Amino acid sequence: VMGLTTGNGWIAFFCAGLAGALFGLIHAFACISCHADQTIAGTAINFLGPGLALFLCKAMYSNSSDTPAMDPSCKLPKLFEGVFSTGSFWSNVLNVYAVAYLVFILAFICWFVFYKTRFGAHLRAVGEHPEACESLGIDVYKVRYICVILSGFLAGLGGAFVTLATINQFR
Repeated sequence: VMGLTTGNGWIAFFCAGLAGALFGLIHAFACISCHADQTIAGTAINFLGPGLALFLCKAMYSNSSDTPAMDPSCKLPKLFEGVFSTGSFWSNVLNVYAVAYLVFILAFICWFVFYKTRFGAHLRAVGEHPEACESLGIDVYKVRYICVILSGFLAGLGGAFVTLATINQFR
């Protein structure tokens, strides 16, 4: 919907991450605050997301089959598209979506945060020994909420990539 509204794939990509963070917040509340089973709550949220998307699409466009086609310019860009000849080794290796390069950057950032920062030490400790962390004054609920919301954000980005990379491929 954001891609149709704005005509910009990057804004749609980021908004999908925010939607994933919202679902992550719901999952965090259910599992951390209400002590629900993570598997059951996650399964319920995975059913809720697509169902809500279809409901909103039908409400906004009167029928999901009447959804207008998205302009191919909204598609996420490939970084080196057209630079190398088609079928060459470099075209096959480097002509990937810009998001692929973002994944490598995010992987490095995650490694750095996990193993080189104080928050990463708290994160690993909260996962292993929450009672010990609580006795040291670490806010276990806060760390867990942050991590579940961030995982929802990243999941939203992944879903947006799958959606925006295949625009009009099956029409």
